[in-house]
Formats: sequence, C-alpha cells, structure tokens
Amino acid sequence: MCTACTAGSAVVTVVLRGGFQQGYCQVTRTASGAVLRAPGGATGSVTFPCRTARKSVGNTQVAQYVETGGLSELTLEGLREWGSKDWLRGLSEPGSVNGAQYGVPWYAANRVVIYNKELFAGAGIKTPPKTRQEWIADTQKLDKGEQQGIYLPGQNWYVLAGFVWDEGGELAVETGGQWVGALDDEKALAGMDFYKQLQALGDGPKGADEETPPQSEVFARGQVAQIIAPPGQAAQIEAANPALKGKLGFFPIPGKTAEKAGAVFTGGSDLIIPEKSKQRAHAVDLITALVSEKWQTELARTMSYVPTAVPTAATATAATATGTAAPPVPAPADVTPPPPPKPRLTDPAVTAAVARLDATIADGMRRTGVPGLSVAVVHHDKVVYLKGFGLRRTGEAAKVGPDTVFQLASVSKPVSSTVIAGALASPGAWDEPLAGRLPGFALKDPWVTAHVTAADLFSHRSGLPDHAGDLLEDLGYQQPYILDHLRLEPLTPFRASYAYTNFGLTAAAEAIARAHGVSWQKLSADTLFRPAGMTRTSTEFAAYAHAPDRAYGHVRNRDGTWSARYVRDADAQAPAGGVSSTARDMSRWLRLQLADGMLDGRRIIPAEGLDRTRVPEIVAQTRTPSGTPQFYGLGWNISYDDAGRLRLSHTGAFALGANSNVTLLPLEQLGIVVLTNGAPAGLADAVALDFFDTAEHGAPTTDWLALTASLYAKADDAGRSGTDYAHPPAGAKPARANSAYTGTYANPYYGPLTVAAAPGGKGLVLSLGPAHQRFPLTHYDGDTFSFVTTGENAVGRTGVTFADGKVHIAYLDENHMGTFTRR
Repeated sequence: MCTACTAGSAVVTVVLRGGFQQGYCQVTRTASGAVLRAPGGATGSVTFPCRTARKSVGNTQVAQYVETGGLSELTLEGLREWGSKDWLRGLSEPGSVNGAQYGVPWYAANRVVIYNKELFAGAGIKTPPKTRQEWIADTQKLDKGEQQGIYLPGQNWYVLAGFVWDEGGELAVETGGQWVGALDDEKALAGMDFYKQLQALGDGPKGADEETPPQSEVFARGQVAQIIAPPGQAAQIEAANPALKGKLGFFPIPGKTAEKAGAVFTGGSDLIIPEKSKQRAHAVDLITALVSEKWQTELARTMSYVPTAVPTAATATAATATGTAAPPVPAPADVTPPPPPKPRLTDPAVTAAVARLDATIADGMRRTGVPGLSVAVVHHDKVVYLKGFGLRRTGEAAKVGPDTVFQLASVSKPVSSTVIAGALASPGAWDEPLAGRLPGFALKDPWVTAHVTAADLFSHRSGLPDHAGDLLEDLGYQQPYILDHLRLEPLTPFRASYAYTNFGLTAAAEAIARAHGVSWQKLSADTLFRPAGMTRTSTEFAAYAHAPDRAYGHVRNRDGTWSARYVRDADAQAPAGGVSSTARDMSRWLRLQLADGMLDGRRIIPAEGLDRTRVPEIVAQTRTPSGTPQFYGLGWNISYDDAGRLRLSHTGAFALGANSNVTLLPLEQLGIVVLTNGAPAGLADAVALDFFDTAEHGAPTTDWLALTASLYAKADDAGRSGTDYAHPPAGAKPARANSAYTGTYANPYYGPLTVAAAPGGKGLVLSLGPAHQRFPLTHYDGDTFSFVTTGENAVGRTGVTFADGKVHIAYLDENHMGTFTRR
C-alpha cells in the first residue's frame, strides 16, 4: 500500500512496500504542482492536491476489490494516456477483470536464482545450470558440511507456483462459474515433488516461508549457495554483508529443458483509484507521472523492477546493465509487440457488398415503410455507390436523389469535430479549459467549470447528465437560455462517467467559434464546407427548410403508414444535431476522412487534428452485444474489431422524422453514409451493418434490420411511464375544485408553469415554456393528473401531481428538477 501524501505538508513521502525491498520517493509540492524524486534521483512533474485518492495494491488483490465495487475503471485512461497497449501482458492481466482495466501495473519483479560465485567455483561449477536435472546435480555438489546447497523454506508458495505451472498444472481451475483448488491434480503433484527434492538440499525450515526468517539475511551469512528471490534482494544481501559485494551472480530458474526457462510468479503492485474518490482527476494525473517511461526506467535501474511497458523494457536493459542486479527484462518473446492489424477486405469483396446494396435497401424500405433514403459508399478515395431511393414526401411525386438534402441529426457530431480539428491551432488545444470563452456557460461545480475542456464536452465526460438540456429545447427555449441553465444540472464524477449530452457538445463548439470571432455556421463553412466542396451542407435550419430538393421528416402512423407531421428545428443544438447535407456532399466528407484530411490533392484538415478525434476518450459501453467495449472519442463512437481494426461510426436519430448512419473502417479505406427521412426504425443502421458484414463474410451473418429495429423499440419503451395514466384505477378519488390547482408555479430550471381552467370551465390546462405551450390535463386519481408529452423527447402520457402548494411533473424529474412551487 502506498501513502500518497500527508495533508498540509510541504514534502510528501511515497513509501514503496512491494515486499522485495523498501525504497522511497519524495513528492515535493510547489506552487505549480509537485515534483516526484525517485530513489536514484530521477524526477518527474505532476499536479495533484493533498488527499489525492490514489493507492496501490498487490496485483493479485485487484479482483477482490472489483468484486466488491470498490474500484474505478481505468480502461480508457490506460488506452489514451498510459499506453496500455504496450503493457506486458503478464503485468496488465492481474489488473483486468472481464476485459476492463481497474489496476495499473506500477512495478513488479520476477524471481531468479541468486547464487554465491565463490561457493559455485569451490564446487567446480563453471556455468549456471540450464535444466532442472543439471540444477539438482549442481545443488547436490554444493550441499556439503555446514554449507547449504540452497536455502528454500517449505512454504514458499511463489516458487512452488512456478514449478506447478512448469508441469502443466494449476493452483485452481474454474468449473461452473466457481474456482476449485487443483493442487491434488497429477501435474500439480509433480511440481510439488520437484520442490521437495530441491528443498531437501538445504536447511530451509519446512514450516516457514521466505520471510521467516528473511532469506536474504540467511544468505548473507555466506554459507548458502543459492536462494530464489526477486533480483532486488541482492542489494539487501550486500548491505547486510559488504564482503559479498561483487560475488553474487544470477541465472533464470531452470526449466525442464534448456530451451525454455522455468515459469516464475511475478509479484508487484498496481495503482488503483477508489470508486468513491472525490479527486479522481488529480489521481489520474498522479498515475500518469508514476507510469511514465522515465519513472519506470528509474524504478528498473534502481530497484531491479520489471518495467510495465514494452518500450520501457528496452530502455531499462541499458539502465540496469551496470547495476548490481541482473536485468529483470523478460525474454524477447515476451516483449515483442503484436504486429499491427492489416487490411483484410479485397476489392472483389467490397464490390460484392456494393452490388447487394440495392436489394438490401429495397427490402428494408418494404419492411419498414420508410419513405426515402440516400446512400453513398467510398472505397480507396472513389465514390463507388451514390443513389437515392423513394420519396422526399409521402403523397407527392418528387423522388429522393443524391442531391436531396436530409437532416443528419447526431451524425452532425463527427462533422462538427472535423470542423474543430481544422479550426484549432493544434490537437492539444482540445485540452485547453473553456472557462470564460462562452458568456453564461457554467457547470454546477466551480472547479469543473474552471477545468472543463472541449474534449470533455465533445466526448460526453463532463459529468452532465444524459441529454441535459434537451427537455428545455422541447419546451421552446433557445440556446442561450439552455446553456445558461446547465449550471443547475447535477454532475456525476468529472472525466469518469459517460452521459450523452447534445448541449454540452454545443457549448464547446460555440465557445470555439466565439474564440474565432465568428458564428458556428461561418466557422463550419470557412473551415470545412466550402474548402471541401460541400455546397449543399449547412448547420442552419433555414438552409434546410428553404432547400428546393429536401427530404421532409416523417413519423409512423398507427396503421403503419408514414406522414410528414412534424418539423424538427435543431438550431439550438446546431453543432450536435443541426447539420443538413446530401449523400453527394457526405461522400466528399467520407473521402476527406479516409484520406486523413486530404481531398482532391489539397490539404483541408490537418491529419494530426483528425487523428485526435479518433482517440478513445471515455468508455461508452463496457460490453456491447459482441462482447467488446465501445468508446467515445471526439464526436465519434469508437470500437476495435477482433482483427484490431479501428471502426468509427455514429447514428443520428430524430424522433420527429430522421435517421442516419455513418460508418468507416479507415484501415480498409472504406466508408458508408445512409440518410433517411423517417423516424428511427433501424433502417439506416441496418443498411450500414449489412454492408460491412457482407464485405467481411460474403453475406450477412444475421438479420440486422430485425436487431436494430428491436433496439430502437426498446429504447422508445424505456422512457415511457410504468403507470397507464390513460386509464384511472378502480375506485379513483375525485379531483378537488379547479381553484385548488390553478395559479402560477415557479421552477429555477424550467421556468414558470401556469395552471388555468379550460375554456368553459371544464377541466384544466397546464402551460409551460417561453411560448406557453398548452397541455390539457386529464384527471387520473385524487390530485394526480396527466398530459400527453410532445416534442423530440416525448414519452407518451406523464403524471402531474399537486401537493402542498407544489406540482410535480414526472417526465421532467429524471434529475430531480421537476417540482414547481406555487408563487
């Protein structure tokens, strides 16, 4: 366990208690942060407050803490900031549970044989043994008189584990979801037999372990030829008996054959962050310093620890070459990184998938009834498919074509992150705090307000709750009011929790546009749309509404037909959901994305800027239906398939009449965009999924439309009330007189609410929002009424309860802000 800091102190001591040797590193606090000083004098800087909640635990203890819910997941930070893809597998796996990383490998040590060179020479042994048979024979020569061939206590489980593994045995096995001891297995018993042979060639007590007494002290007396220990114990031996300095040697634990060394138990500590930490961001900063290559190299040089990562291991070899301990670097086979993923899709496979699109789209439109659709496919910088299908509006003859303008909904997000990638001076500018750049914008926690960045808001990790501000938009509030009132939303842990927020992303984009002295539309047009030749693309609703060739939004009627009943004006959240475009324009954007910012021989967006948008920033789903995690980057859903290939995607969905999908496999230089003019029915996503599935396997492996349609239906049902407000219960109590409910009620977030008698005095009408949207109330039971919700986030009927001079609206209360107080 490590003590991170002492409150109020100027110098903080971090004590490393790894069981191998004690060392100390000082953390000196300064005005700008803190400086870490390693035992050998190396330093590194990190900013963190005292009481930073960061600890270390034995690497075998991580799983039990995860089981009790005590640890914060660190998968995303590992990928993004700590280079977890380069960690040695044997060190990272103990900190991983069900594919998620909770423990960060900090330091570890392999066990080796430390031997006395003089005693070996006296026995005529010129070279260390390479096989078990040679080892036993040499140890028998060394075990004579007062001299012990080896000091091996009878209870050294770390050593025994290696012998068991060498025989193919296990300490325990998982059976039916439970772990069962396996030491009575024939292979495990063979490992124990070898342990007994070796242990008998010395005077190690059978009932004690390596610390009772400490084996380094026994060895230091000069009458023990060998011990099995982490190499760092050599320093302890020399400290106890300086006469042994220069007389110690090391060799790997011999295996059954000379070609392969024996298995070893690698012990060490992992850095963890408690789930309830109130200083998680600072703890992440501290871990970032402690796992840096410079710090890891110093630990390896000074304390003979195994470096955490592959690149560090190479550095550490040189660092330890002149030390007293043998280099603890694993064998080259253990540290060779896997080869990078390679393209797997052939041109004929992509051609076949393209050829199937017409039939896939026709079948999907028939099954769903979606009126219109437009698709573009890009492969190796060529538009290999560009078509429109169906009608722009039901009841009219106008057809959808490649130049028909559709609303993109949330496919606007990766388009907007492309704009910002081109507008910022460098990728690092994503991480600059936005404080003060957007008047009226703040979050509930002042510290978060001062530190939140565009990257935090674009990746939905600011702590704002899911879809914060969307209900204000439904009630008719404009962007300034919505952004100003985000300060009232409760926050979850900053940079530790994912929640999809249109208006958080919008705030970041608007702040950057303001910093450039222009509107969001002008920044988008100047940076991306005009240079890329996207002539029919805009972030403004007016451009879509006045486009002569536009697709109208449709919703499904109860009889299964579709009609254009609503108009979705998304200007308030333009960067997040307000872009409109065509399949042809989006094909140019796909080409730009797949060519890392180049288009028609011109650099439009810096490649490094686009790269930053594709880096995972937060875990969006710990486990997807395919069993792998999904991340969110900067405006992109990010995942990696079984072949290690990066997949970028995003879906757009307006319940009032639009559904879109964009999916890219950059390594394959392949992308598709699907635009539809119907409320989410799964068609846009199914077309994209079917296309890539066919390209990969020659034919779809599942009915993607059935799957995506069921997911949308499930999401739609999830928001609806469990109470059937349309049918009052038997024995429902009557309502009181209208005067008991009428009046004006106040709410700091949603604004004033008015309840008035309906015309003619029959019933009540509730009014909400700046335009006083009217909702007729239907009596349910006693003082409880209901009304039918409307807008993009409508959830059917919702309950309205009057009590003690207050009115509570159920669907506005997800974040406990749905209560209004009578004035």
